[in-house]
Amino acid sequence: CSPADIVAIVEYYKEKGDRQLLPEALYYAGRVFRTCNDALEARRYFLTAIETIDKSDVPEDFTRLKGKCLSQIGSVYLFQELCEESVRMYQKAFDLNHDSSDTIGMVFNLRDVANAYLTMSKPDSSLIYSDRGLALAENIRDTLFLNELYLLKAAARIEQERYNDAHEDYSKATLLIKGKPTIAQLSIGARLAYATGDTSECRKMASVMITDGNLHD
Repeated sequence: CSPADIVAIVEYYKEKGDRQLLPEALYYAGRVFRTCNDALEARRYFLTAIETIDKSDVPEDFTRLKGKCLSQIGSVYLFQELCEESVRMYQKAFDLNHDSSDTIGMVFNLRDVANAYLTMSKPDSSLIYSDRGLALAENIRDTLFLNELYLLKAAARIEQERYNDAHEDYSKATLLIKGKPTIAQLSIGARLAYATGDTSECRKMASVMITDGNLHD
């Protein structure tokens, strides 16, 4: 869906469509603009979605969607390197998801907070939120979340120069995902290999990243 298409959809729901669907249309408009790296427009649509939800007759029906909007705003702020604002939005989203008992949403938020703190070079804080996310992810047995959170822990350990712990967390992550490794897995593995002097393994992982650069992280 192009930006022009999604804007037309939003206008339709504003003018004559089912206004109960307008918040969701605004949310997806924000997602489209975020994909296009238009941070200002993305944030504007997410905020408009939240305002529309708050003015609706039954805002509680949109609790999960509001949490998604706040989380997306957090990611927009992180893209803009406004990390403190990013964490604030993720934590607001977490509070909403907690109130609605949305465990998957809570794990998403904890993972994102951990990543934001890692971006700020605060590995201690990152580890706290990674561990909280792991506890929930283990309860729902979500291997994808577990993989991502163990990789975040490994990255934080590398920054702390605790390489044995980093190896342990990295090994746990790699055992969870079968098939081709993700770009995130290769990137953190290459960093760990370089930090511990294994230049051969570092080159091998870098080569795979170059060859399979279309893999999703």
